[in-house]
Amino acid sequence: MIDGDELRTGLCKDLGFDEASRAENVRRAAHLAHMLNANAIHAVVAMVSPASAARAAAYATIGVERCQEIHVSTPLEICEQRDPKGLYAKARTNQLTQMTGIQAAYEAPVAPTLRIDTSQTKLPAVVQQLLRA
Repeated sequence: MIDGDELRTGLCKDLGFDEASRAENVRRAAHLAHMLNANAIHAVVAMVSPASAARAAAYATIGVERCQEIHVSTPLEICEQRDPKGLYAKARTNQLTQMTGIQAAYEAPVAPTLRIDTSQTKLPAVVQQLLRA
């Protein structure tokens, strides 16, 4: 499991949240996934990746045939209600800038393998959908 938040505390702690830094964050995650795949380890990458160009570059790095894109498409208002880290609240008061969905755009995937709206689907059903995908 390659978690975006964990990457940001170690391997990617030198990166910001501007477009170039976000693309580099995705590139590093893709490179790590590629290395794991080369050693017969399936990698699940869980991160916010708002730019379609960065995702396309990641798939090219890993190998398109080895990738299955899962788009968690939960509505912004639900994300803000859940907000366990308080990031959306900070973004709404401009204490945090470049927050995806608030100050920074999100380019939704055109044709993901699976699209999940966690405001409509309960966790056990989500897990089953993921396992089937």
